[in-house]
Amino acid sequence: KHLRDRDPEAFRAALRYFEEELIPAVAGEADPLAEWLAYGRRLARALGDGRLVELDSTGRARPVSDP
Repeated sequence: KHLRDRDPEAFRAALRYFEEELIPAVAGEADPLAEWLAYGRRLARALGDGRLVELDSTGRARPVSDP
């Protein structure tokens, strides 16, 4: 909802990607986890600047390079 309200064009692009790229890839032979992570990164970039981190089992964050 935040993206839709803030940037309608970015929201439409994300929705198009979801329907035309993500779902067919996951339904096909792509790695579902990798595809969903890529989509999450795409949404995060649309929302603003930030950095990619990975959380360990204790909740501590460490930087991860963006593939």
